Amino acid sequence: VSSQQSQLGVTIGKVMCLPFWKDGKLEPCDTEFRSWLDNVLYPLAAAQQRVSDECGLTSVAPRMWVENVTAIMPDTGYVITEPMALQELAMGAPLRSFHKALSTK
Repeated sequence: VSSQQSQLGVTIGKVMCLPFWKDGKLEPCDTEFRSWLDNVLYPLAAAQQRVSDECGLTSVAPRMWVENVTAIMPDTGYVITEPMALQELAMGAPLRSFHKALSTK
């Protein structure tokens, strides 16, 4: 995903709530889940980023933010504009790979 907020210009995007096809028509995302995203998850992500910024951890953890993104759903041509969790690309190996390698020994 391209974003002007990104220092590299390109980010990883995660769409959490997409409309879906059901019985030949497009159904919106579940309203309860959408409410949870808007009132819990997205504010939590923003708070986590503020803590990272204030504690000087920006070189340790990739920067993350929420931004409205317009995209075209594959195979449908349907254009959506949805909030998306965006994250800077992180250089190096993910910690998960170290944990996996160490836990098998």
